[in-house]
Amino acid sequence: IGLDYHYGTEFKKEQQEALRVQLELASQWDLPVNIHLREATGDFLDIVCDCRHLHLRGNLHAFSGSAETFAQLSRLGDWYVAIGGVITFKNAAIAREVRDIPLSRILLETDAPYLAPVPYRGKRNESSLIPVIAGFLARCKGCSLEDVSDQTCRNARQLFKI
Repeated sequence: IGLDYHYGTEFKKEQQEALRVQLELASQWDLPVNIHLREATGDFLDIVCDCRHLHLRGNLHAFSGSAETFAQLSRLGDWYVAIGGVITFKNAAIAREVRDIPLSRILLETDAPYLAPVPYRGKRNESSLIPVIAGFLARCKGCSLEDVSDQTCRNARQLFKI
């Protein structure tokens, strides 16, 4: 679920209304939300702020935002960011921003079949490439691959209650 203004804002109001309903349902059913967000961060934060009484939990899919955006969101519920292959791209801002996001709030993802990590960029992305993303994240965070693997697995189990 989420907001996507990348191709236009013609249905901005409808997207926002749908998101509010979906967040209410997630709260009622005690389900985490996986947020797709494109060029709509301000509106999303406003909606989550309005809905903070719902005690939401979830993650921002394919996160490429700032540590400050994550800090704002983390004050509004139990939120994580999902990091994928983009972190390995040359000049990707998320490679710098992730240093200031606690590892305890990070998940790993592929966004398959898109956004494969370097050196597989341009090829089909798949789950077998998660270790490449994890290794790059470990270097960004200055910790071991094992630390990243252990913590991101704990994070996923906690978020999804598995």
